[in-house]
Parts: sequence; structure tokens; C-alpha cells
Amino acid sequence: MKVLFATDVRMKRIAKQLKRHAGGIGVELKLTEAQNAMARVYGYCNYHDFRSQVGVGTPTLLDDAVGVEEVREREAFQTAALAEALQIEMAAAAKLVAEIAPTGSRRSNQVDAAPCRAFGNSQNAPAVVTLRRKSKLPKRGVERQRVFDLTRP
Repeated sequence: MKVLFATDVRMKRIAKQLKRHAGGIGVELKLTEAQNAMARVYGYCNYHDFRSQVGVGTPTLLDDAVGVEEVREREAFQTAALAEALQIEMAAAAKLVAEIAPTGSRRSNQVDAAPCRAFGNSQNAPAVVTLRRKSKLPKRGVERQRVFDLTRP
């Protein structure tokens, strides 16, 4: 089951997370080892094979956009591939897959309500923040708004 990406940015970020989380369970990895392991998780032979396929075809949908059965199949495949690539037990691989969420949402899985409280919005409703450019030179159209929707998990 190959996972296609438009760029390699996500894979690099997930490989760094894998390196950090693997250290927590006693498996020390170099970044290149983590990248090769993640390439295996995404269905490729190695990182070089992954890089050659970046941008080819339509990117694969993330877990939020597919059904529950597909998510379970992905997790099972990713766990088995990670266990084989790192030579670790399936339980440890399952823990790592759950922590790094290789095909999970782009947003963080855990939403912190602290930004809402910081803006005096204790009901976790969307917070609207107006940003102004701090510059000595006046610019046209420098004010813009950002909406942080912290109501969704």
C-alpha cells in the first residue's frame, strides 16, 4: 500500500518525530535510518525510492478523509512495516505508529484550549485575532485577521 505525497516535507517531519519517539522506547536511530523506516511505512523500499515518487500521481488522502476500515488497514500495514524495518516488537511499533500518526491529520490530534483562554474566550469558540504589521514604514493592507477554530478535536 503506497502512500503518495505532493512533497517530501511531511515525510521528513514524521521521520524526525519517529527518531525522537523511538529514543523514548530505547531504540536509537540516525535520521537516515528513520527516513528509510518511514519510507517502508509508506510502502516504499527505501527513502530514495520514496523521493523518486514524490509528486507523481494524486496525493493519498489522510486518515480524516477515509473510512474507518481503511484507517485500520493502514495502521495494521504501518505497524507491521515499522516493526520489520526497526526490528522491534509489534506492540512497540503500534505505540510508535499511534504517536507519530504517519497518515493522520495535518492538524495536531490534541487541541489545547490555552489560546482561547489567552484571548478571553473560555467557551472554546473560534477566536479571531487581528494582526498588524509592526513597521516604521506604512504599508497598504497590512491588517489581516486569523481565525483559530479550537472547537474541533
